[in-house]
Amino acid sequence: MSADQITLTEKEYQRRLEAERLVQETNRTHYDRWRVDVEPIEEEKLETGKWAVSFAQAALRTLGVLHGGALLSLPALVSFFGIAPGQLLMLAAGCYVLGLTAVVAGYLYAFLCVEYLGGSLSHQREVVVTRLNASHAPGFSPLEDMDKKIKKSEAACDLDREISRRNKEIAFSMMIVSLGMFVVGAILMAVSA
Repeated sequence: MSADQITLTEKEYQRRLEAERLVQETNRTHYDRWRVDVEPIEEEKLETGKWAVSFAQAALRTLGVLHGGALLSLPALVSFFGIAPGQLLMLAAGCYVLGLTAVVAGYLYAFLCVEYLGGSLSHQREVVVTRLNASHAPGFSPLEDMDKKIKKSEAACDLDREISRRNKEIAFSMMIVSLGMFVVGAILMAVSA
């Protein structure tokens, strides 16, 4: 072996070590950015789903008991106060039934609101992951395909957020209707007594 061949081999070895170091550094940077950019979105989506379920359960339980208790108390109030069953009493019962129906519809819309918000977070995650992968491995996928995927995910994210906002408005309206029905039913009960 000549001295030129040994030197050339050492140079090649040094280049390979440098290339491997750059790849490892790039991978480390990619995964650090993943932890910073993607993992919080995933955690937020999970927490949003948990919150939606617990919110719906607590609200259904509370308002269901409120309206159901009012309906169940009608016969006891009628006999206690000696009220003759009349139109006002039937209207009060109808208000409680409508209020209970509004509660169920309101919390269905509240759940859908949070569910669509979770969907928008999934699309937002897809945008971040696509951008992150594009910066990590340029040329792996054609840039046009990535741009289309990002635009599609951004559009889906915007749509899910808009649907979530509308569902929130409907849910809030249903809660107001439910509360109104309870108040009207209580007033009708008081008037009929």
